[in-house]
This record gives sequence, structure tokens and C-alpha cells, in this order.
Amino acid sequence: MKLVLAFAFLAVAQAIPWVPEPRGDQWWLDRHRSFVENTARNANNITVLFYGDSITEGWGGAGREVYDRKYAPLGTANYGIGGDRTEHLLFRIENDEVKGLNPKLIVLKIGTNNGDAVDDVVRGIKAVADLLLQRLPNSKLLLLGVLPRNDAGWFQRVADINIKISKFHDGNRVHFLDMWHQFATAFGVVDQQLFNGDQLHLEAPGYQKWADTMDRLFN
Repeated sequence: MKLVLAFAFLAVAQAIPWVPEPRGDQWWLDRHRSFVENTARNANNITVLFYGDSITEGWGGAGREVYDRKYAPLGTANYGIGGDRTEHLLFRIENDEVKGLNPKLIVLKIGTNNGDAVDDVVRGIKAVADLLLQRLPNSKLLLLGVLPRNDAGWFQRVADINIKISKFHDGNRVHFLDMWHQFATAFGVVDQQLFNGDQLHLEAPGYQKWADTMDRLFN
């Protein structure tokens, strides 16, 4: 058991946010393969691509009603997986999840699960954005800021990340949107009506707020 734990710790410690890395869980690999298969089957019908972690994945859970009403009719594919970090998205992108796709828009929100130094997280987010733009040369990217969460310490960290990734906005292919003020009532305090009890994941009103906030840029 000690050897297993030591190996697991070493694997986490060596993770680099801008270097592609798979997760070792079978369920994760199965989920990744399901996205690859969906891409292969439906490439011509996918016009919008949502990419991210559990908060993006939640469009199929707490956000399902909004998603089915607003995004599914547009030909949207949701490739969010709970717990993913930037290095995991890089692996997924490099391993055929977007092969053959030509979406009009990619909605990317990633970074909340990266526990690395702020500059390293920013570098990881940029690596994901750059790879998506490279693999999908006809697509525009709507880059969303990391949402606030939990407490003042996390708020400061998220603020630092978002300020830095906002500089990736070029008004052409990359458009940045920070939804900070729509999801917080004060510094260090999230809007409880939008989040569930962990103050990280969203409830249905949170997904409606997300849709309303990004509506102008999305359209």
C-alpha cells in the first residue's frame, strides 16, 4: 500500500499543466473514448463544442434543461469531464476528440482543478487554447475565466489567473469573458443561489446565469 501511495503522490507531483497527460482511471478512459467515437460519428453535425471539467460536464446534469433548450438544437457537443485539469484536456485533444471537427465556436472553461502556481496554470490554459486553435483552424474560441469559489483565498487566486488569461483575447479568434461579478456577491462570497453546498459546482440557476452572461458573445 505504501508503494502504491508513494507512486500516486509522485505522479501528481510530476504533473505539468502544459504537458499532455491522461488520467489512470478506467472510467475516464472510457469517457474519453466515448467522445472520440461521438466525434467520428457526428463530426458534420457538431457546430459548437463545450470543453472543460465538472462545471462544464454539469450542463448534462443541473444545467440540462437550459442546455437542451438553448444549446442542443444548435448542434452542441459537451466534452466536459469532472476533475480534469489542463494537462488532461491537452491529452484528450491530442488523441482524436476533435479530429475531423469544424465547429463554429469552442467554449472553454478550465483551470479550477489545477493546484499549481498561478503562472503555471495560466501557461496550461494557454496551451489548451493554442492547441484547440491549431487543431480547429476555422473555429472561434470563447475563453471563460475561472469561476469564483469557496473563500477569499480562492477568490484571489482566481482573480490572478483571470487577469492573466484575459490577455489572450485578440478580438478575432479568441474572445475572453470573465463572469466573476455575476457569480459573487462580495469578495470571498459566492452567490449561494447559483452554487450547490460545496460552493464550487453550479445548480440550475447557475447554468441559467452562465447562459445569460455569455449570451451576447456566444451569439
